[in-house]
Amino acid sequence: MQIYQAGGDVSVQFEITNEIGDPVTPTAVSWRLLNDLEQIIVLDTAVAGPWDSFINIVVPGVNNTLDTGVVVGARLVELTITTANDVIYKRATYGLGTRQRLQILVNSFQTLTQAELEATLVPGLTGWATASEGDKIMAMAEAYRRLTRIGYFVRWPRDPDAQNTISWWNVRNTTIPARFWQFMQLDRYLTYYPEDFRSALRKAQVAEADAILSGDAETEIRNKGIIMEQIGQSKTQFRGTRPLDMGISNRALKFIDGYVNFRLTLTRS
Repeated sequence: MQIYQAGGDVSVQFEITNEIGDPVTPTAVSWRLLNDLEQIIVLDTAVAGPWDSFINIVVPGVNNTLDTGVVVGARLVELTITTANDVIYKRATYGLGTRQRLQILVNSFQTLTQAELEATLVPGLTGWATASEGDKIMAMAEAYRRLTRIGYFVRWPRDPDAQNTISWWNVRNTTIPARFWQFMQLDRYLTYYPEDFRSALRKAQVAEADAILSGDAETEIRNKGIIMEQIGQSKTQFRGTRPLDMGISNRALKFIDGYVNFRLTLTRS
């Protein structure tokens, strides 16, 4: 799917043919526009003739905007070609993306520019350097989804004054259940939590994105339950139980292992 800048005009071209590709002679042509939920944005609109072998439909930028907090979307153009004997329907889709495809607390813990900087601080990356910008954005968004399915317990650095220990414990330590990420406010995330926590999340996101781009061989072996492989006289030994799947790669987990909170609680609804 071709991705265009949100808010800009988009031109979509259709051939004037039937379902098997044979040219037809239209008596009328119209088009309409739908969003990715196939809700109508533009009602059926006539296309004035005469018609050649192709028809270009230009979707105005006002119909290609995205809601606040949405970084990608899609549009569907439906063309209706009426002939003397038939009605032919054609469909074409295209994607829309904001100028900044990675937005903090929308689909990322950092911008792509920050991610490129963090990548220089994460050793052993294999897929990141050769990946396209589009693939990096895709992997970073998926890494954010995985990391926000985890709960965190953020401990603030201990105050050197022992008399402040009680206040420090009650006020500054914070638990972030996984379900709370969707309600996290940007200002709170950027100012309330310590930088070492945010730095750990940024590095973990890059590491997880790299695992997505290159494949995490170690995790794949562990998930298969393999505990020993012998090359000469080929032999493979599996563990008797299925290993625990943490939902992220081991490398990403190492960056946040001081903050991960897997405690479960029960509440009444």
